[in-house]
Amino acid sequence: MITSDQSYQNFPAKSFDFCILFSNHTIVMANFSTKLASTVSAAAIVASAMGASLVSAASEFLPYAEALAAKKVINSQNAESGYRLNDQITRAELAKVAANLGGYTAVKCTGNVYTDVTASLGDLCDAIETLAAAKVISTASNTFRPTANVTRAEMTKMILGALAVAPSSTSAGYSDVNSSLGDLEGFINAAAEKNIVNKATYFRPNATGSRGEVFKIAARAAGLDVTNNNTTDPAKPGATTGNISVTSVGSATAQYVPRNASSVKVGTIKVTATGGDVALQSLVITRSGLGASTDVESSNGIRAAIDGKIVSSNGYYNSSSQQGNIYFTPSITIKNGESKNIDILVSLNNNAEVNSQHQFSITSVNTQTITPVTLGLINTTAYKTGVVRASLSNKASEVKPGSKDQRLISVRIQPTDRDITLDGFAVTRDNTTGGNVTRPTNDLTKSFNNVTVLQNGKAVGKATVTADKIFVSGLNTPVKVGSTATFDLRSDVLLDGVNNGVSLKIEDSSDVSAKETSTNQITRVEPTTTVQTIPFANVTNSFVSNNTAKLTVAPGTDDVKFFDAKLTSSVPVIVKKLKVSVDNGAVAAAFANNFDGANALRVRVNGLEVGQINKADLTAATKEFTTSFVVDENTPANITIEGNVIADATLGTIRFKVALENVEDMSRNRATLQTTTRTGNDISISNGSVNTYSTSISNPINTIAANTVVDMGSVGIQSRDQDIKVKKLAFKAVNTTLAGLNDIVDTTNEDNVSVYMDGSEISGTAVVNGNDITFTPDNEIYISKSTRKDFTLKLRTKNFDAAAYGKTLQYELDKDSTDVFAQNVDSSVRANRVTTLSNVKLSSKAHTVGILSPRITAVKRIEGTNIAEVTVENADTDKNIKTTGLKLSITARGKDADFNGAVVALKDGINGDEVAAAPGGKVNGNDFTFNTDTIGNELTEGAEQKFFVTLTGVTPDDTVVVTVKEITYKYNTNTKEVGTANTISHPETRSVIAK
Repeated sequence: MITSDQSYQNFPAKSFDFCILFSNHTIVMANFSTKLASTVSAAAIVASAMGASLVSAASEFLPYAEALAAKKVINSQNAESGYRLNDQITRAELAKVAANLGGYTAVKCTGNVYTDVTASLGDLCDAIETLAAAKVISTASNTFRPTANVTRAEMTKMILGALAVAPSSTSAGYSDVNSSLGDLEGFINAAAEKNIVNKATYFRPNATGSRGEVFKIAARAAGLDVTNNNTTDPAKPGATTGNISVTSVGSATAQYVPRNASSVKVGTIKVTATGGDVALQSLVITRSGLGASTDVESSNGIRAAIDGKIVSSNGYYNSSSQQGNIYFTPSITIKNGESKNIDILVSLNNNAEVNSQHQFSITSVNTQTITPVTLGLINTTAYKTGVVRASLSNKASEVKPGSKDQRLISVRIQPTDRDITLDGFAVTRDNTTGGNVTRPTNDLTKSFNNVTVLQNGKAVGKATVTADKIFVSGLNTPVKVGSTATFDLRSDVLLDGVNNGVSLKIEDSSDVSAKETSTNQITRVEPTTTVQTIPFANVTNSFVSNNTAKLTVAPGTDDVKFFDAKLTSSVPVIVKKLKVSVDNGAVAAAFANNFDGANALRVRVNGLEVGQINKADLTAATKEFTTSFVVDENTPANITIEGNVIADATLGTIRFKVALENVEDMSRNRATLQTTTRTGNDISISNGSVNTYSTSISNPINTIAANTVVDMGSVGIQSRDQDIKVKKLAFKAVNTTLAGLNDIVDTTNEDNVSVYMDGSEISGTAVVNGNDITFTPDNEIYISKSTRKDFTLKLRTKNFDAAAYGKTLQYELDKDSTDVFAQNVDSSVRANRVTTLSNVKLSSKAHTVGILSPRITAVKRIEGTNIAEVTVENADTDKNIKTTGLKLSITARGKDADFNGAVVALKDGINGDEVAAAPGGKVNGNDFTFNTDTIGNELTEGAEQKFFVTLTGVTPDDTVVVTVKEITYKYNTNTKEVGTANTISHPETRSVIAK
């Protein structure tokens, strides 16, 4: 007996003789351990080629299961399907394997160790309390959760703990195994050290373990001799390698049966394999005796069963040759030295002759004639059994693959003339197509799992699924004449990427097992064989981009997502392979050098890298990645392609497409998704792009006066796709009549030309060439993505000659001479410049060289007909001015109609001289224009003149607002006085509101 401080190497082999058999409890998965592993997302990477080697096809696990069965750790099964290698395993069942493997002295169940472990669990309770008594599992908690799932980390600890293998502190190198797993980490390390599990990138400690995985790790931990026979499959038709012997079980007996008897067992034969494994494919049963040979039904009149279940796929009885051929598809595998007991069942026609005798014998096996093996004799009586009608009804309109507990169909059992006791029934698959079902499933085990049977909402009987049938047994349900027993079949529906539905029927009388309540005779069954077809719903999923905008990046940009999409599925699926291709393949080769060597692109799922795309892959334009990750409705998978853009990258646009391949459901069945590909957005590698804006000048006065700072206007630069830097600004003179900027500005002093950014002066150097200006900041100016900066040009003027008066000057941004770069680009290479600048003007109109603009004020003045007072003051020290024109806007809150007939005039505030407005002006309409040349006074420095705005002809019951929109004045360029010679008339736009 092994204890917790013994080593496995000292464990005697005979201890394996201690056996606790597996129960038939439904397998439900969950965790177990005294220290739970940290929870991880269900979409965590589950590596196949990269993961620990426990991830295998079911057939790989078979040798390990057989090795354990040979040591009586688990029960031996006749076929691989009996081990249910892909099924999940519960904590209770794993405890049983561990107890058997460790050879502990069995403890009888008390039900006092855990509140949820009682005698109702049968021998599973014994196994759990055995491990608790041996201190293999902890009793610190009062619950054990016997039906919960088991993770890979937890099964490793339980099995190694049962064999007293100590944990190891030496890391096994798995990327997903660390101290966050607690003591589970040490047992995983120990398993790797002892080669119980293979070294790999990932171990998947929190993934749910299957029965096959448990068997594999248990057999390897115990050091059992495992023979892998995967290279040959003796179950394939024609693969018989040994000999078959057939003998009768028991003595041949005579039976008296009703003349319409169904499924009468006429004998049992033992089929034994000797000299090698064999595959049983067919039997020939010969009839003889008194009576009509036609009494035996021709279609499936003779069938074979094992343990009460029909195992022959079809059968045909020829009344002329009096031979019945039974076929087994797939063939029944019998291993060398093992045997199968097979019952032979016979059904008679409904009106078979009375007092007929029918003798049966086995005369051929696998088309090879053998010495006849005599079976029983049946004698028909005049009695006819009652008839039971069986039919399918209320089929599901569709079922959802990958979902649990889906309603399939109802089975109706109706006795016609005698009360019956129903033992069971079977539903058979069919190849009939119908509706949207073009490929009905040819193997029910690949479509359905955990089938349950409900009657009146309560679970009854037991359902078993084979390739051809769903068997329901153990009903023992009484059904009276005139009533109908209805049974609803429900099942977990597996994903099946090949087939898109299922067709079901009640095939023949042998699909129903019922007896007359009064006579215990097997009833005759009349099935309604109409095929019912149930479609599989599509597996809905979404595969969408996380960002729908096109992306432009500059050379030298790090951590660029070239593809970014999210995958979800309505049911849990495992994606086993990704195929990445360059969607615009014509330029793929041109981009290859961008991602060479250490600059290879990284393909990631939920942040974990699954592969890289390098120069060769881009040249080939396609790359496949073997991976394995789980996706469901609540656990999406984010798939990204990420990388850096080298500083001297080839410019252009690239786009990737990702295809999902080898998709399976959680039972490893192939699955087909609605959406399997996603094309990413265009990723443009360029030197950046910007928007340029013409900005209205902040000061509406467009006059360039002497000895002042003049705002020449502004230009806005906005980074569009990425961070940028401004190295040089160039301003080109346009619409100008000025000979050179030096006529009005002392250009020998750099301080007289300045540039401001968002109101703050920039330190830098200005170079003037004629009227054109180039400004270089002392430091490059950085502008972050989607941010706009406004640059304003200002000039400090000097005293200038009369020849400069009246000249015009306007600037625009010179895009060809302005240097803007993406932030990561080498700005010493001018070819890397942003090329999307525009030649935009800094101001809406040209500036005019002139005098200091007159000051204008306006106030409301309600006296008589006066409604406003406008004052013009000369601000220039060198020149006299005279106002020659005013343009006014008059608005009111009232309706236009209230001012029909209104007369607006302007009069001198000193002499009272009045001028009328030019035609066309209107309150709440066109501006009023006045020629004030006849009433305007010549104003010296500081002198002012008042003008009164009058409104007559109406009595408005509302307030009006007067706004000065424009002033025109004249001055002499050579003298102070306003003379006729060398006099300039200068208009200026204003916006002065009378307040």
